[in-house]
Amino acid sequence: MDATTTPAESSNCPCLDEVLKWLYERPPSHLVSYTGPEAKAEQTQLDLRLAKIAEAEPSIRLLSIASFFDADSIQEDMFLGYDSIQPTDNAISSPLRRGLRSATRDFATVQSDTRIVAHSRLQTSTSLPHVLALHSTFSQTPYPLRGNLAFAGLLYDVGMELWKRVHIDTGMRVLHTALEVVEETHVQQTAASLSLRADICVALGILCGLNGIESRGLSTKYRHEALRAPKFPNFQLRNDKIDTPVVNDILIQNARSDLAMGWLESEEFGRADSLIEGYLIAYRAWEPTEARLPYEYANYYFVKAVSLMAMGDASQALEKSQRAVELLATVSSGTCLYSHYEFTLVTLQYHARNRRAALRLHREIREERKKTWGIFDSRYLESSSMVARLLYHAKKYDEAW
Repeated sequence: MDATTTPAESSNCPCLDEVLKWLYERPPSHLVSYTGPEAKAEQTQLDLRLAKIAEAEPSIRLLSIASFFDADSIQEDMFLGYDSIQPTDNAISSPLRRGLRSATRDFATVQSDTRIVAHSRLQTSTSLPHVLALHSTFSQTPYPLRGNLAFAGLLYDVGMELWKRVHIDTGMRVLHTALEVVEETHVQQTAASLSLRADICVALGILCGLNGIESRGLSTKYRHEALRAPKFPNFQLRNDKIDTPVVNDILIQNARSDLAMGWLESEEFGRADSLIEGYLIAYRAWEPTEARLPYEYANYYFVKAVSLMAMGDASQALEKSQRAVELLATVSSGTCLYSHYEFTLVTLQYHARNRRAALRLHREIREERKKTWGIFDSRYLESSSMVARLLYHAKKYDEAW
């Protein structure tokens, strides 16, 4: 099988050996166009695990890969033709089949009630091609594989990593697969599966919102879906900074704040404003000191600022937007979100007719984005477009072009 052939395209009935070859012998460069920064010296447990799988003997590699899938979806005929097993040697193949099913069931049982952390954190660019290949194998193999919660967690993190690298379409495909895995394999919902499902829906809602006007309906739908998990009767997560009894409610209010952001993107400013006033009451009931919930209060002030500007209250809008930037700076300065908050603040200054200051500050943001993410990043292009528009409105046509 050559590097461009998928298992489903093989002329013979594909066996697991072909799937493995396709997974580990294809060059990873076609899977992701952006390689990212140099891998850190210390690899994560996921990196080490994937490296061990790639280097292992075929029979060990088979067991390792199978740990990502649900035991009930592993069929005996997947082993026929495997290079370390004689197809007619039942004395060898049957124990391996039994061992595979047992090992996979044990893995699924251990992970059934906990969110995968060690196996789903992507810290280096070396993990990404491997997990993307695993996703391709899962999606295109002719065998009816079902992923487990660990696999869904992997795909969620890959989707988030692709979002960071501005591979929006690929990230959405991977996240859709992760959502399907959770829904197909966890009919009887647990706190872990609901938590992961909510995370996936939030990410899909945001990415759909970034994908143009035609996807805004889907964005709102996914943001609504994220509200389901914390309402599950037995759902509870711990938070070191906040007492356990209010954690569920905080998750609900955070999901509502995400939905409010979706209403902003859809220019439904009245809906966004009414929604955020509701969760502000909850935030103040839990913790009146804004410094203890900086992200939550920053999100409130951000949405409120845009709503106020849409309603014509420029001075209050600028005050709220400035407060949002100040709060977020305490926990998340230098990030994409912080840059977005700054960008919005300066844009609101322009709408408040502080045009000279807005142009100067937008130029500063553009240079900062250039240093941080480079000239081909969407955030730098966004800033360049804004600077050009401001120059044009200032009748500095030569500079604008």
